[in-house]
Amino acid sequence: MNYRVLIIDDSDTAALLVQANLNTTPTWHYESVRVGSIMEALAELTAARFDAAVLDLELPDATHLTGLAQLTLACPWLPIVVVTGSHDLTLAQQAIKRGAQDYLMKPDDLKGTTLARAIHYAIERTKLRSALLAKIVALEGRIDNLGE
Repeated sequence: MNYRVLIIDDSDTAALLVQANLNTTPTWHYESVRVGSIMEALAELTAARFDAAVLDLELPDATHLTGLAQLTLACPWLPIVVVTGSHDLTLAQQAIKRGAQDYLMKPDDLKGTTLARAIHYAIERTKLRSALLAKIVALEGRIDNLGE
């Protein structure tokens, strides 16, 4: 499978680590574009199609969960995997509750295929959720038609 991933991280070193990790699996191919701020991310997401985003929580224009909130509001269909240096488990739980598909910690969780798998699974969960919602809408339409 070929996926386009938007990497949102202002650190060159961290972004290179993420990109290197994405190339660790022969199963999935990831093409990545890197930006350094939420504003740049929103511009990229308006201009091009992406299958997922990798988001650092400490950016020049967004800290903690504000960047995640902006992305989920602007692109509710986009699977977002948080990759950050914070080992705060409370923050991790909050990120998941607010729409992140996964929360990985740099550099510990960027070994092997962990990130590549997390992104793939996030994309697949999003596809399944979309298909399920479409079926629910179709069933609701059928139920509405029964009453007529």
